[in-house]
Amino acid sequence: MAKLIEGTVVPDPKTSEPVHLVAGSDVPEWASDLVGAHLLAEDAAEPEAGEDKAVDYSKLTVAELHELIEDRNAERDEAEKVVAAGAKKDELIAALVADDAR
Repeated sequence: MAKLIEGTVVPDPKTSEPVHLVAGSDVPEWASDLVGAHLLAEDAAEPEAGEDKAVDYSKLTVAELHELIEDRNAERDEAEKVVAAGAKKDELIAALVADDAR
């Protein structure tokens, strides 16, 4: 799945409502035709197995962290969802880092 190198807004194909896609997140399959190639990480930039692929979540706002969690949870079963201990930035980051480690 392609990763965004910058955030962007695309229309939801079902509702036409704007959806903010956060930098560092995977592009949802439904949005793949809506996101320009200039916003996507090149395949060569993908980390090799065993390489660190950590995102610097500290550079994101609380709202962007919430959106990133919502994006990840959108297509997951309840048991697989990212759950933060609270709504503070450090708690959201901890939940995302733990999810990355899975």
